[in-house]
Parts: sequence; structure tokens; C-alpha cells
Amino acid sequence: LIKPPNIPDFAKGKELNLELRIANQETHFQGLVVDSTFEHKNMKIIAIRLVKQVEETKGDEDRRSARRWLCGEHFYPTGVAANPLSYNDFIYFRIRDISANGLQMITSLRNKFIVAGMKFECVMDFPMISQVQLKFVVKNVRIAKQNGQDFLAVGAALEGVTPYLKEVIGQYLIQFGNVESLKELQNESLHPKSVAKAVTYRYVKTKEDYQKVLEFRHFTYSKAGKIPEQSEATLMADESDARSRIVMGEYNGQIVCTSRLVFNNPEDQMEHDPYVKWPDHLPRKEEMVEINRTATHPDFRSSDLLMGMFRFIAIAVVQSKRKWIVLGSTPELASLYKKMGFKYTNLNYTNTLLHELFHEIYLGNVPEGLSGKGVNPIYWNIIWSPVSDFLYQYDLIESDPLVRLRFGFYKLINPIASFYYDFQQRKRSGYRKRKG
Repeated sequence: LIKPPNIPDFAKGKELNLELRIANQETHFQGLVVDSTFEHKNMKIIAIRLVKQVEETKGDEDRRSARRWLCGEHFYPTGVAANPLSYNDFIYFRIRDISANGLQMITSLRNKFIVAGMKFECVMDFPMISQVQLKFVVKNVRIAKQNGQDFLAVGAALEGVTPYLKEVIGQYLIQFGNVESLKELQNESLHPKSVAKAVTYRYVKTKEDYQKVLEFRHFTYSKAGKIPEQSEATLMADESDARSRIVMGEYNGQIVCTSRLVFNNPEDQMEHDPYVKWPDHLPRKEEMVEINRTATHPDFRSSDLLMGMFRFIAIAVVQSKRKWIVLGSTPELASLYKKMGFKYTNLNYTNTLLHELFHEIYLGNVPEGLSGKGVNPIYWNIIWSPVSDFLYQYDLIESDPLVRLRFGFYKLINPIASFYYDFQQRKRSGYRKRKG
């Protein structure tokens, strides 16, 4: 509305520069006069089509600065922000897709006053992950339809993104987004705290499962240079599979890790038997579960994927009434197994079936490790605490006063362990970013 007299020339088609103020926020637009012939109560009505000022792009240049992922339709993140135009009123958002630095949301058409350039502080709830405070600036607004109903679609850019917010976004996406691999998120500097929470661990049950495991073993072992790439997947099968429980971890229906639990009898041959003589002072074959053929997908490494699988394995070992796990490890994985509580037996060998790779033999006492004996308290909280809680809850592990005392003490330092684990994760993430 423009008050007379001295009305400027607002001819149809005239371009204008506009400053739009809503509450205490302002944004700038270019405008195009589309009509100026109406009058209302001695005031002239000017109809202007607003065009947001944008930087010129060339050709088919991608206007999005980062990759976006769809949110799980049954687990949409939701947010609430104060309405800048009304006291004690709030705007509710639902995130439909998300990136490392932006959001695509929908909200009610009652909020049609939202325009590009407006800024909001919002409390966002990521289901089963966390509730966080974040800031965003509106980049574009349009009408969208969902389930036959019209909504306001709001595209926004995040401001002041913290490492914790990136962790929360990464954790939500690995569990509920249309993500294919951990590496996909890491490439956008999103580092979820736990991949294991998004993986389903189970045993091989069918011939189809077994064939998938053989193909996965072949894929990972050939990628690591342990076997020739041109070899057949059947190379990864042997007679021990028949007396084993084969674990497979699946993410979005695809195998991302596997391992084999071999329950040997005294007359059975273990994998290291052709290379070393087993000392009499160490546990007998029928007291141990042999773990081998362990493999993880290259795109899911640098995570807790392997630790999650070993938690699953620990429950199976406890239920079998065998106390010991024996495994052969290449030197690069030895430090992880030591953190889990495994002890080096001073036995080693060169595996002639795997490109002459050097292996060290480790032993782990599962009940003792789960109760914290011989395990660093920090790593016990990081690795074994979740499965220990489960097993103690159902009396699957015997306890005595000393064990309960240790268990309680270790639990007290859980916050320190969580802080240490988060610090190490972010440190590794920074290293991977610099290396990449």
C-alpha cells in the first residue's frame, strides 16, 4: 500500500530493490511490478513479484554444496522454533532430507510468512539419537504436496555447525537415512559414533546366506591382497565351515562383516595346527571357540563394526559354556584385540594359504573379559559394557563380590570412557580428512 500524494512511478514491469522486514529480521529482494492499478481507502496497491537476489551460476552447475540423504519416513527428525511474529507461538518443522550443512523441511501453510533470508534457532529431535539446538537460515520456500495435502517446503542452510551436531546427523543417517556406506558419510565429514547400532548381526541359516558369505570373504580378502582377485569364491570354503556358526552382519540387506566360530573337538584340526605345536599349559581344543575368516567391508572400517560383531560372538561363546576364544591376527589388528582383553600366546606362524601373511595367536577368557578382569577400564566401558549388562541381567555370567565391586567401579568411569572414545573418533576423523 502506497499513500498519496507524490506516488512514485510504479509502472508495470518496473524492477525494484526491496528491503523486507518481518519482526526484527530483514531480507533483501529484487522485485518486479506486475500491477499498480488498484486503490484501497485512498491508498494505491502495488503488486510486486519478489525475486531473491542470487549469485549467477554457469551452465548446469550444482546449486547444492553437499550431498543430501532422505530421512527415514517412519523416523523423521522434527523441530520447533519460536514464531517471530507471535508471542508464545511456535513453528513446527519436519525434516525430509538432510546434508552436512543443510536441511529440507516442511511446515504448515500457516507459516507462509517465512521467506528466504530469515534466521531461526530451533530445537531439533533426531529420533533415538539426540535432541540438539541448531541455527539455520532460510534459502528458499515453495509449496509442496505430501499425502495429498499442501505444505510449505523450506530449504535451509545450517549455521555454526559443531562436531557434535555432525556426529548426531551422521548417527541418524547411518541408522535411518538412505545411506549406502560409512565412507559415504565420512566423505562429507559426518562421523557417526556407532555403526554397530545400524547393523543386524545374525547367523548364516540358508545356502543363499552361505554363498553370500563366501563371496564377501573373497571380495574382502582379495581387496586386502590376501588371495588372488581372479580366484573363485569357493576358495574361501573349507571343511571347518560344517562345524561352525558363521556370523554375518548386514546393513540395508548387504553383508558388511562376517566371522566364523569353530567348535572343535579334540581330534579336529585348528587353523594354526599345521604351523605350530599347541602347548599343554594352554586350554584344550574342546574348551575353546576358534575365531577365523573374519572380514569387514572396506567402506565400513574405522568404526565399531568389528567390536559390535565380537559382542555378538561373546554371547554365543558364553552360551556354549566354553570360556576361551583363540584367534590368529595380523600385526595391524593386534592392538585392537589386546584392548579387548586378548593375550598374546608367544606363538606365531606364516599362513601359506594367505600370501605368506604373518599371524600371531591370541587367547581371550570371555567371562573374565566381560567382568573386566585384565581389561583396561576405559576399553571395557567402550567395548564390553553393553553386552556385560545384558549377560548379568539374565544371570548368564557368574559373579562374586570382587567381580561386582570391579563392575561397579568400572561403571563409575563410564563418562570418562565416553569422552575418551569421542575424542579418539574425532581425532581419527581429522586424520582421515587430512590424509584424504
